[in-house]
Amino acid sequence: MGFAESGLTIIAGGLMIIVLIISLIPVLPGPFLLWLISLVYGLLTGFDHLTGLAMVVITLLMVTGMSKDFWMPLIGMKRTNASCSTVFGMFVGGVIGTFALPIPVIGTLIGAVVGAMILELLNVGEFQKAFRAGGFAFKTFMLGMVTEFGFNLLIVLVFFGSLITTR
Repeated sequence: MGFAESGLTIIAGGLMIIVLIISLIPVLPGPFLLWLISLVYGLLTGFDHLTGLAMVVITLLMVTGMSKDFWMPLIGMKRTNASCSTVFGMFVGGVIGTFALPIPVIGTLIGAVVGAMILELLNVGEFQKAFRAGGFAFKTFMLGMVTEFGFNLLIVLVFFGSLITTR
């Protein structure tokens, strides 16, 4: 490995760690940014140290991690008997909360919980079910953050694992 390639590896590795840390901010697409760093590194180095297989695994992890906002509520919805209005309210409320209260994590969380509660209240008309919908939104949001961080961590581990095994 030449001097330029070593420098590129250090830069890419550093960026991976930085993105992993800041990926806790919900607005930032952590899996996509990590995938992009991996892709650019692979292209610039001719995929000598980041193998094609590693890039395929990173791509699958990125797609799964980026789509978790769509499939996670559906899994939870079936388990907890949540309604479609709860999930839709959670999604719309989270988007609105992100921009209306631009405090990372807090605005999105408050928006998701309030959105789920409002739509469930409008749909069913019972406060108890609306509060249950808010609890579902809170749990799903927190689990989603942990899950996305897990996918991000896996991407970073696959990246570094590929670098280590191809030395």
